[in-house]
Amino acid sequence: MSSDVPYVWRLAAAFVIPAVCACFISVAVCRLRPGWPRLVASLPVFAFNFCAPSIFDEGTQLISNLLLNLCFVWLCNFKVFALCLDRGPLSRRLSALQFYTIYVAPVTPRDELEESKAEAIKRVKSAGTLGDHGGGAGELVLRFFAKTAILVVSVFILSDHAEKLPRLALEYLYAVSLYAFLGFAMDGPASLITSLIGLQIAPHFNKPFLAESLTSFWGKRWNLTISNCLRAPVYDPIYEGQWVKTHKPHKGGSLMRRFFGMSACFVVSGLMHELIYWYMMGIHTRNWAWLTFFSIQVPFMALETVGKKLIKQHNLHLPRWLLVLMTTALLLFLADTFFFPPCLETGLADRVLYAIKGNVGQLVTIVLRTKLL
Repeated sequence: MSSDVPYVWRLAAAFVIPAVCACFISVAVCRLRPGWPRLVASLPVFAFNFCAPSIFDEGTQLISNLLLNLCFVWLCNFKVFALCLDRGPLSRRLSALQFYTIYVAPVTPRDELEESKAEAIKRVKSAGTLGDHGGGAGELVLRFFAKTAILVVSVFILSDHAEKLPRLALEYLYAVSLYAFLGFAMDGPASLITSLIGLQIAPHFNKPFLAESLTSFWGKRWNLTISNCLRAPVYDPIYEGQWVKTHKPHKGGSLMRRFFGMSACFVVSGLMHELIYWYMMGIHTRNWAWLTFFSIQVPFMALETVGKKLIKQHNLHLPRWLLVLMTTALLLFLADTFFFPPCLETGLADRVLYAIKGNVGQLVTIVLRTKLL
């Protein structure tokens, strides 16, 4: 989009064009048979979503560009792809407003169960975090402001005192900043959605820095919106052995299918991170470092499972604080080796930090001017 276009018009385009896409999906795509007919009909929507980040200039509007990368290139496309397979949040009965909001916002609606208590408990366990409640509007608003405060403080520390921090402390603070930034981007929209459209939202995070294992960190604590988004179009079809959902009772797949489904999720996640990096930098990470970071999680999780069995066989019990420390140390080691170098060595992390800092400064200026008036 031309650099002469005012920001407010860019923002309007970021809401209006997806509304047109949502209407097209709801009116035209949903009436087609799941599978190839829906997939082919959705190609124009996929094309727009891949082009959506260009609405904002990555040089002067980096944060807006980054948010569109997350929402449209990844989340929206995966929700539509899941719908083509008759899966995911868009395949349920929704009003027009609910359909648009769930399509465009970085949230996942909670699975609402109507079975007997025993069946409900069984389905909640199989649904993972989709059966959990992310909290009411008031709770989400409090989280939004808390994570915004954490983001502002950590960004100012990183931008002004990064050279004084040890490398691992610096990277841990970057991880906290990423957590706060994603929470800021997700908890705010979720609070509005919960209030306006009457849907309960699945949680986005669940105290990730207290994870006792890699399995707990990735499956139950860290960026659960992405995990849930990957589940419907990637994990479930592999686990069930069928791409299009048949709505027949499914007994579940084998342990091998579960392993391949989980592996596919991490590989796809790595590829999507590489794609977002390409949008930001024009190249993939050196030696495909981000793809490696996510792909390597599965072998480590498998070793972790074997280790737990050995510990149990020998009647040993490790204290929770030690498990948390070991998990954090392993994640930091892998992140230090694969995830953070592409951010730090290319200056991407500094670009994002100073963009956030600049946005905070602009907001403070607007507030002060408002008070003076």
